Amino acid sequence: MGFKEVKSAVESIANEKGIQENVVFDAIESALSVATKRRHGADKEFRVAIDWENDAQLTYRVWHVVDPDDMPFYAVEEQTNGEETEERIPFNSDLHLTLAEAHERSPDLEIGHTWEEPHENVNMGRIVAQISKQVINQEVRRAERERIVAEYRPKIGELVTGKVSRFLVNNKTKETRSVILELPQLAEGRLDREHLIPMGDGKREILHKEDQVKAFLVDVTAEDRGQNLILSRTHDEMLVELFKREIPEVHEDVIKIRGVARSPGRRAKVAVSTNDQRIDAVGSCVGIKGSRIQSISSEICGEKIDVFLWAEDPAELVLNAMAPAQIQRIEINEENHSMDLIVEEHQSGSAIGEHGMNVRLASELTGWTLKVVSREKYDEKVARQENYTINRFVSSLEIENKIAKELFEAGYVNLEQISESSAEILAEYSRSLEAEAAQEIIDKAGDVLMDEVLTGETKEGSAVPADDLRYMAGMDDVLASQLASNGVVTMEDLAELSIDELLDIDESMDEKRAGDLIITARKPWFEDDEADEAA
Repeated sequence: MGFKEVKSAVESIANEKGIQENVVFDAIESALSVATKRRHGADKEFRVAIDWENDAQLTYRVWHVVDPDDMPFYAVEEQTNGEETEERIPFNSDLHLTLAEAHERSPDLEIGHTWEEPHENVNMGRIVAQISKQVINQEVRRAERERIVAEYRPKIGELVTGKVSRFLVNNKTKETRSVILELPQLAEGRLDREHLIPMGDGKREILHKEDQVKAFLVDVTAEDRGQNLILSRTHDEMLVELFKREIPEVHEDVIKIRGVARSPGRRAKVAVSTNDQRIDAVGSCVGIKGSRIQSISSEICGEKIDVFLWAEDPAELVLNAMAPAQIQRIEINEENHSMDLIVEEHQSGSAIGEHGMNVRLASELTGWTLKVVSREKYDEKVARQENYTINRFVSSLEIENKIAKELFEAGYVNLEQISESSAEILAEYSRSLEAEAAQEIIDKAGDVLMDEVLTGETKEGSAVPADDLRYMAGMDDVLASQLASNGVVTMEDLAELSIDELLDIDESMDEKRAGDLIITARKPWFEDDEADEAA
């Protein structure tokens, strides 16, 4: 086949497949240059140009003009440690010309220029045909990838529907590694095992060939191999897209989805809102006799979906998210961004949920750390806090038990709050105090705190808990003081304890809370390790 015939074939296929013919021509010339180099010597350089119109092949020998004493560097990877070093390229008379040698050929040549001389052609008719076929196939595949990427990239974050075409299997375990979906526009999507819905016992949903499957388009890659469309059926946003598809009010943005949390295949929580007071946002999503929500649930392997109203107030939002569990009281810790949810004993199971799922999903959706506490344990905690605080006020401030109790009932739980109060407010809260006596108590609280800072001990002689221990997540003043009196003064001290050792100090504490406190105290250890690794 002559060059004219090759050119005609390339142009025809390029027009049919939508690829750039110049790319094919350049690739053919580059491949012929490499083939010529193999024929005449690896240290030499050649350039092949084809005159496609006149059916001619032009071959040139190429030299580079260099300074032998100032050769460029190239990177060399060390075999032992993998680090790269630089070495100079050695002067090669088959490839390089000195400036003097170059000037013998042309006085206009300078360092960095190239010099070419015509060279005999090598007959490569068969190679041209083979290369043309390879390059055309590569370009067709590239054009197909680019078309698919251009078609689907704007659809990232949407649902796509495809037919199961084949499976990629792990050769060792024989488990399905990925499911390949045939999508519109001759595209293929990849649904990896971890993005299939879990079915328990480490298993995933089972799909069959020819099944029609909905999936969430997570990403579109431009990789040369494999599938360019990355899909998921476990992504939180898949649930959002299913709501948009199945519920017209959501699709039309009359009802807004404000938050989603999923345990794929098991349970999900969805918070919704609307500005149209005539619309029941939750009822519209659930549908008559649950028809709409059941349709969505069946698409994701029967996943149970709780729909509730969004609220701007964090406590109200948590109450809605925890339904159907009935919350008796909420204790909010703004500093730790956490809430204790007080429930009756018989409500604990439904509030926590199977394997802690209900409270975990509610926590994830609301953004607050939530802890379910039974009314009995809460009352015990309040009683301990009251006894500790009143006793501390009595002994440290040298006041009557009656006054200490009035201060506690007014909301004062530590000496810092009293020292920062005013005589008028303190006297107003305590019926037993005049303004002058109230000021004496405020001054006394400040003096006691100063003494404790200087001595490191409370007035009763026990150690003062360090600030990092007092203010860590999950800690309260009673427990902090109890720990300090047993030699656990800092977070570091607490981190060193085992669960059993902590339970020996506070026998009323349950094992889970002990474990949570120790893990929290140990967090700085892991942060330091990560910082060291980053350095």
